[in-house]
Amino acid sequence: MPTPYVPRNPAHLTNYASRYEVEIVTPAGSWIAGFPARITRDSLLDILRRYTDDVLPHVSDDDAIIYRAGVSLTVGPVTARRTGRTERDAYWAAMRGAA
Repeated sequence: MPTPYVPRNPAHLTNYASRYEVEIVTPAGSWIAGFPARITRDSLLDILRRYTDDVLPHVSDDDAIIYRAGVSLTVGPVTARRTGRTERDAYWAAMRGAA
């Protein structure tokens, strides 16, 4: 399983719109993949591409791509989905040790 994405410090987030956490779920486990500026089909595909080595073993050529606008993208048994937690929330949870 890859190293989880680390959120930026809240001081760097001032004057920026909230970014929502994206999690990748595979049969082997799940991990935080990042905080894209917008959750679109392309941004979710880009996140899956970044983790190709971990995602590819679970996907076959016959698997369909199912996109739910602003929520998730599923390719066979692999899903990239929005968790609902913001980058600020993730940062403070990590600082408290409750990540």
